[in-house]
Amino acid sequence: MEGDFELMGKIKKLNIFENYFFLLFLFCIFRFKIFAASHLFGFLIVLALFVPLYFSYVRTCFFNKTEIRYFSIYASIALFSWYFSKNLSKNNIFYYLLFYTLPIFYYSTVQGFLKKINLQQILYIFDLAISFFKIYLLVEVVYRYYTSYIAMISEGLISSFYNFKGNSFYSDTNFLALVIQNFALVCFFLYKKFNDKKYFRNYVQLMFFALLTLSRSVVLTQIMLLLFDFYYSKFKKGQFAKFFLLTMIFSVSIILVFFLLQKDASFRSKIVIFDGLKKINDFNFENQLFGFGFGNGEFIYSYRKGDYGHLHIALLLGQEGIIGVVMFVIFLFFSLVSSKGATLRLVVAFFISGFSLAFFDTSFYLCLGIVTSITKKMVSENSSSYCISHKIITRS
Repeated sequence: MEGDFELMGKIKKLNIFENYFFLLFLFCIFRFKIFAASHLFGFLIVLALFVPLYFSYVRTCFFNKTEIRYFSIYASIALFSWYFSKNLSKNNIFYYLLFYTLPIFYYSTVQGFLKKINLQQILYIFDLAISFFKIYLLVEVVYRYYTSYIAMISEGLISSFYNFKGNSFYSDTNFLALVIQNFALVCFFLYKKFNDKKYFRNYVQLMFFALLTLSRSVVLTQIMLLLFDFYYSKFKKGQFAKFFLLTMIFSVSIILVFFLLQKDASFRSKIVIFDGLKKINDFNFENQLFGFGFGNGEFIYSYRKGDYGHLHIALLLGQEGIIGVVMFVIFLFFSLVSSKGATLRLVVAFFISGFSLAFFDTSFYLCLGIVTSITKKMVSENSSSYCISHKIITRS
C-alpha cells in the first residue's frame, strides 16, 4: 500500500463532475451490513444532487441516443413484467423499474459523468478511490480476523469459521470478494493498457485482500483468467508448439479440478441447482416470459423448495423471466461492443464467479462504465501512450 497515504495528501478541489463521479465511487465501495442497500441509495442521492445541473445545461449530451433507446425499451418491458408477473412480491412500480433498468441506467450514468472528465482526471480519481478502498479493506480485515479469533476461543474452530464469513462490513466475505475482484480487474486492465506497474501493484494488493476472504470462486476465477492470458499470449506470438502443449495441460487441469470439486458439497449444490431450471415447464406462459418479481423470484428455480437460486440464470429467470435473461445478455453484449471488447475480463469473471454466488451489484456496472469510458477516451484523446504515476498526478 506504499504511496496511498501520499496520494491522499494530494487531494485538491475537484470540479462538479469529478465530485459526482468520486461520490458515486465512494458510495459503491463503502458498504455496511446494517444498511446493505447503501450503495443503491447512494446512487439515487447522487442522481438527486445532479438533477438541477442536468436540467440547466447538459441534458442534450449526458446520455447518447443508443443508451436512451435501450433504456426506453428496458423500462417498457419492466412495466409489462410488473403487470404480467402479477407482482407477487408486492413491489411498487418505482422499485420494479429501478431494479429492472439498473444495469443500463447505472452503466450509462457513469459514462455520462465521465464524458465531462478527461482521461488523466479519471485516473486521478480512480487512484484516489482505490486508496480509500484499500484502507477500508485493511480496517475490515483486521476487524473480521480479530472478532473471528475471539469467537474461535469461545466456540471452537468450526463454528467460528461461519462467524468469519459473516463478520464482514459487507453482507458476507464471498460478496466482499466479488466486489474486490471487479476493481482488481479494472486495475489489471489499466496495467495492460498503460504498462504502469502501479496498477499491477494495486491489482496484487486487492487480490491479497480477496484471498483473505477465503472465497474459492474468486481465486479460481483469477487463476483461470491469468492462465488464459498466458495461454493466449503464446498463440499471438506464433509459439504454436507451446500453444498446443498448453492446450493439453489446460484441458487436463480443468477435468481434474472438476472431479476434485465433485467431492465438495458446496460445489455439488451449485451444479444441482441447474435441475431447478426444469421447473420452468410447471409455470404459466406469463411467468415463464416475465418471471415472478423481485423478492420472490429468487427462490423459484432452486433445486430445493424455498432455497435461494444462487446462479445468475436461476435468479434472472425467477425475477424477470426469459425476456429479462435476454435483455441482460444484450446489456452485457452492448458493454462489450461499446468498450471494443475491453470489458471481456469483467464479463467472464462475472459468469465464472456467479456459479457460486450471483452478483448483480452496482460495483460491476460501475467498473463496466469506467473501462468503457477509458477505452473511448484513449481513442478520442489519442492517449494510448499515457503512463500515469503517483508522482505526476497533479491538479491545476
